[in-house]
Amino acid sequence: MGSDAHTSRRVAINAQFVPGGFAGGVEQFTGALVRALGALPDGEERYVVVAVPGFEAHSGFAAGARVATVPGFVRRGRRFRAVELLPPGMFRALRAFAARLRGSREAGVADRPALPDGAFFDALGAGVVHFPFQSFFRTAAPSIFHPHDLQHLHFPQFFTGEELATRARVYPAACETARAVVVESRWVKDDVCRNFGIAEAKVLVIPIGAPASGTPAPGAAAASRGAPAGFVLYPAQTWPHKNHLALLEALRLLRDRDGISLPLVCTGRKNAYWPTIADHVRTLGLGDAVRFAGYVRPDKLAGLYRDALAVVLPSLCEGAGQPLLEAFAHGAPVACSGTTSLAEYAGDAALLFDPEKPAEIAAALRRLVIEPELRERLRSAGCARLGSFSWERSARTYRALYRELAGWPVTAEDRALLAAARR
Repeated sequence: MGSDAHTSRRVAINAQFVPGGFAGGVEQFTGALVRALGALPDGEERYVVVAVPGFEAHSGFAAGARVATVPGFVRRGRRFRAVELLPPGMFRALRAFAARLRGSREAGVADRPALPDGAFFDALGAGVVHFPFQSFFRTAAPSIFHPHDLQHLHFPQFFTGEELATRARVYPAACETARAVVVESRWVKDDVCRNFGIAEAKVLVIPIGAPASGTPAPGAAAASRGAPAGFVLYPAQTWPHKNHLALLEALRLLRDRDGISLPLVCTGRKNAYWPTIADHVRTLGLGDAVRFAGYVRPDKLAGLYRDALAVVLPSLCEGAGQPLLEAFAHGAPVACSGTTSLAEYAGDAALLFDPEKPAEIAAALRRLVIEPELRERLRSAGCARLGSFSWERSARTYRALYRELAGWPVTAEDRALLAAARR
């Protein structure tokens, strides 16, 4: 594998999650990263994305000269298409490894090894393997672990006992085993180093890039049809840490204390916590003011960003700031949590509040409603803030890390990018 990997400069990227919004920000991140890597105009690297069917369509990229997809081992009972990038015979070997790995999944959590066997990924002949979300496998090739955040340590009440046990077993072992750990903010880097005793030089901060802005796609405005005038937008799945309950309390305060009935539109898939949120809407009498639109495709979500009076992000824990940058890109003023990584991404371009204090959320929303000059200032500041986040720069930094770990030639630009990411 070694000589072939160094000759071909092949990078394996694990993207085995169900596409279509179920994985939330992880799906957005992985799709954006793959698109950015494939768009780099220079370099000899080739990227093999291990994914389930549908990843390309939902992630908005097309396989080409630089990027190809290979079916993962999470699907059963289907004949997967071969990928020209793979040498003859490798596909059969991958299926054999997949069968072994599927069998190991039948064991209980307590009986599983801390890190499962990554022979499937080694069979791809890659010089480095990137795990861009919380799933991690022990591989012979150098690997990169991407924990995104350590939410389970700060809000264990939002996880099941099995989830906590799995994370307690996998996260420290993955951080220790991987040749590099990548996070999207300095806040998460400090959290990882402090909790797992990982050397700072091993943990790189590579921010996410800003999404494209510009003219809305055809049909984007249709997403806003039926939305009330002057609505506030909150794009997030109904996970507990997204803090919908505190936001609803803030809307109640605005209505009862300030006489402001502020419409709210929420997007994102409704998951197991949704009934609790729906009950709270009814209890507070906010049924006429709150609309949950469910999953909205990215092209239509752009129309909601543009039509919203403002965007509110009351999340309790975030490893990056994808919706924040999306709001900036589409010209929406933002009020967001002043905790974890959101404040780091926002800079001075958003109103910050304590997400655990509904009164502070209400105060920020009230200002956005009654101060049009504030909204304009935040729009301008958000647009300027976007200049600090570039997917091309982030992709070049990832590529520099791939080269360093695989032992491929590293340029002066690569060294500068890696030095900045390790600061």
